[in-house]
Amino acid sequence: MNLSSLAHAAARTSKAATVLLLVFLLPGCRRERADGETLRVGVPSTFSSLDPHEGTTVAVLSQLSNVYEALTTVDADLALRPGLAVSWRAADPVTWLFELRPDVRFHDGRTLTPADVVFTIRRLRDAPSLQGRSHVAAIASVEARGPSTVAVTTRSPYSRLPTVLSQVFIVPEGSTRERL
Repeated sequence: MNLSSLAHAAARTSKAATVLLLVFLLPGCRRERADGETLRVGVPSTFSSLDPHEGTTVAVLSQLSNVYEALTTVDADLALRPGLAVSWRAADPVTWLFELRPDVRFHDGRTLTPADVVFTIRRLRDAPSLQGRSHVAAIASVEARGPSTVAVTTRSPYSRLPTVLSQVFIVPEGSTRERL
């Protein structure tokens, strides 16, 4: 079989796979109207809670990333990018400063503040039952510094902190499992 034949066979296989995928997935994708708009999304797995700190599997993080955001994010090329933080820097070997993006609002219209980030990290750090706790294990303290800056201090120098925080979804201050 020559290269041209292989290319044509691959194209046919790819088209067939695409058609099969559409045949199985499209029936589950539809838009309904009731009192408002409803969006239904087919996902390959389930999760038991909308609390973004209860699960740490790739499936849970992937699904909940449609609802929540973290200070940083990792793109398709595995490069660290801004999320809720527009910038971050190491102030000293154990302290990181995160500058929050302005005009971010939660679903209820409240504006994101450093207090929300502080609350989220402390919630995770102090609740042994939350699986997401492992992401903040290196953090010794967290505090607001002004209207848009958060200082995160680690127990020892920890250069991976901005990357690890890409897996910590920020929730509004005062959130509970029932109010997320």
